[in-house]
Amino acid sequence: AFYFFNKYPARVLPGDVLTYSVGTLIAIMAILGNIERVAVFFFIPYIIETVLKLRGGLKKPSFGKVNIDSSLEVPYKKFYGLEHIAIYTLKKIKKSKKVYEKEVVFVINLFQVLIIILGLILFRNSIFQI
Repeated sequence: AFYFFNKYPARVLPGDVLTYSVGTLIAIMAILGNIERVAVFFFIPYIIETVLKLRGGLKKPSFGKVNIDSSLEVPYKKFYGLEHIAIYTLKKIKKSKKVYEKEVVFVINLFQVLIIILGLILFRNSIFQI
C-alpha cells in the first residue's frame, strides 16, 4: 500500500523509522534464510548510491536542476546520485532532450527491477532450494 502513495507524485515519504525497519527486516530475512549474497546483490543500486554520495562528501544534494518548463538537468559535471545518472542517460536517449521527474523515477525503478530479475536468475538455486 505504501508504494501507491509514494509513487510519483509522492504524497507520503518513508522517513528514517520506516527505512531502518525495512532494512533490518531484510537483513534478518537474508540471514535466517541463508541468502546473504542474494540480499547484497539486490542492494547493488543502494551500494552504488552510497558510493556516489561518498564521492560528493555527503554534501551534494540528490536533486536535478529544475528548468522553467519543469524539465530536469544534471546539476554538476560529475554524478553524485543515481538520479543524476538517470537524467544524463535519458537526455542522451530522448530526441526532445527534455527529461522530467516521472521519467527519472521510472528509470531508477526499472534499474532496481532489472537487478532483482537478474538476481533471481543468477541465484535461483540458492533462493528456491527444496
